[in-house]
Amino acid sequence: MSVHAYPVRTIRADYVRAGIGVVCCLAPLAVGSVVWPVAAVFVSLAALFAVFGVRAVRRQATRVRVTATGVSADGWRPVQIAWDELSAMSLAYYSTRREKAKGWMQLRLKARAGTVRVESTIEGFEAVVGTAAQAASANGVVLDRATRSNLRALGIALDEERP
Repeated sequence: MSVHAYPVRTIRADYVRAGIGVVCCLAPLAVGSVVWPVAAVFVSLAALFAVFGVRAVRRQATRVRVTATGVSADGWRPVQIAWDELSAMSLAYYSTRREKAKGWMQLRLKARAGTVRVESTIEGFEAVVGTAAQAASANGVVLDRATRSNLRALGIALDEERP
């Protein structure tokens, strides 16, 4: 069994971003009188940053456990998926730059029991993806072209691609 968590340094940066966003959006309201349409925009933006902060708290509380029989994610909404019940898998890449030099990946595993999502900032992401890819292959799960391409980018060969 392996246990994977999101590193504190990654989550700390998200907390800082969320805090700065909330403060910057609410500061104009505290300084003086602002007409209600502008105040509504600032409050809405502050709420978005607050949601981002709550999402960071949620990631910090999440532990992903990978065993020979399945994968589970605890936290606010625990989900446990047995490998033999895995019905869908996708590995998406989200770029933060036009030239795709920087970005992150998200693994999505789906079964009747629920969905487990794991971001590439988690420790041991490649090991989780490799185990999930083996289970998907064993279950005959059809992977889309983007998922297959992203698996190759991580150096994970699918059964049909092995010599």
